[in-house]
Amino acid sequence: MRTLPKALATFPILAWIAFTAVGLSSTVLADTQILADSAPPPARIENVPHRDGYVWASGHWAWHGHSWAWIDGSYLVEQRHAHWIPDGWEPHGTQWQYVPGHWQR
Repeated sequence: MRTLPKALATFPILAWIAFTAVGLSSTVLADTQILADSAPPPARIENVPHRDGYVWASGHWAWHGHSWAWIDGSYLVEQRHAHWIPDGWEPHGTQWQYVPGHWQR
């Protein structure tokens, strides 16, 4: 019986560690510049149903140093007064630079 209260007491600590790790990894990813030597293939068409309270973050191409791989899209919880800007690639000199998806207010 004592195991459950101890587990409940450690849950906030584990949740904080997980939240911090996610925050740090997204910060590091945002500061990392991903460049590709060739243009990404055309985006795939994803037909998804509308879901109240969610926004569809469309899939995108990821560069793996020598080839492209498709990353499927996913639903994101809608944020009030914000618009989702999808992941994409922009020309950067003779290369292509990855621009991560983000919320814009």
